[in-house]
Amino acid sequence: MNALGLGGLLNFIACSGLALLVLKKSSPKQYKTALAYAIFNFAVGFFNLFYFIWQTAKDAQSALPWFHLLFLGVIWINQAYLYFIFTFLENSKQKKPILLICGAINVIFSLLTIAELMYPYLEPRFGLGFWPKPTWCFAIYLLFWHFECLYGFVELVKNLRCTQGSRHEQIKYLTIAFGIGYFGGATNWPLWFGIYFPPYFNGLIAVYDAVIAYAILRHKLMNINLIIRKTIIYSVVTGSLTIIYLAIVTLFTHVFEGLTGYQTLFSSAIAAGLITVCFQPLRKRVQTFVDSKFFRQYVDREEKLYELSREVITHTTPEAMAQSLVRVLDDTFHPKSAGLYLRARDGMGFVLASRDANGNLPQLMAENNPLTNYFSDHPQPFVQQDLPSEMGESLDTRGPPRKDGVA
Repeated sequence: MNALGLGGLLNFIACSGLALLVLKKSSPKQYKTALAYAIFNFAVGFFNLFYFIWQTAKDAQSALPWFHLLFLGVIWINQAYLYFIFTFLENSKQKKPILLICGAINVIFSLLTIAELMYPYLEPRFGLGFWPKPTWCFAIYLLFWHFECLYGFVELVKNLRCTQGSRHEQIKYLTIAFGIGYFGGATNWPLWFGIYFPPYFNGLIAVYDAVIAYAILRHKLMNINLIIRKTIIYSVVTGSLTIIYLAIVTLFTHVFEGLTGYQTLFSSAIAAGLITVCFQPLRKRVQTFVDSKFFRQYVDREEKLYELSREVITHTTPEAMAQSLVRVLDDTFHPKSAGLYLRARDGMGFVLASRDANGNLPQLMAENNPLTNYFSDHPQPFVQQDLPSEMGESLDTRGPPRKDGVA
């Protein structure tokens, strides 16, 4: 198997896997969009599956049927691509005539492919497998292929300029992903015309999948919220500890074998001991990183409440309880800064009982200040984006709660 065939196989696995994941995790409200995306990704996966089989062919005659199937996938990828973009941008009804026209043209090109009028035969090229000899029909199709790709791209860019917030981020990552996929797919065309340009960038299709997966995780693309927190944590921890274990065993095996002249189990024992010591700290560090980057909105409430209650029962002072509370809140929500104030023992104002490492909060607050006045009049939660150094500035209480404030 050459590099091109291996790239096609990896692309098939990535595209099909992501299509199934999106289809399975989509909400009923977004099912139409998820289905459109799954159809597009299955079309890309179909193309890459036969790309892999075509590259494994031993001669041009046996490669030709697989290339026919591959090229049919190419033709219908762009049709599915436009359908997904119009569905995602919620203008599929207005764009229905364009979809019908493109569909009719793609049917014609499919028939021409079956009739072998797009390319009559395959021939070896530069040691990179068997490539087609194009006809004038193919030259027309190639222009149409670029038109479909660029039309969908322009639609995304137009909507990108008039949206904000999470919707803007979703369209931005879709634009980046499709741009990467378009470039990767386009690198296959030069060899059709005898131009030596190995299409190794076809592997960028897997990068396109990675960008889409990132947008799903970080920006809830297609309103998909994947709860895979523990999978990510334990996958990273297990992989890291496996590498550490193998490195330690290899290192100490060579050291002890050089000193004693024979192999010993002592190196494995040292590695096992170090892994036992490192597991929990490494898990917590990975968990904190994953939560802060991807899952700030997801909280395992039962786990955190159990953790807090387990610590609180061991404390005998309000200050120690306050420190436990702030630590759990900090680990859970990752606020920009957080602090807990308790009423002073003499009844004159409030004293800072605990704060996280990021905050620079005043040690004392007067009895009469905007925070206490607000809480006395409003029972709902309060989030302040940036706490003033002196509690005398106006407070933002009407905006939606944000995780990066001081609660």
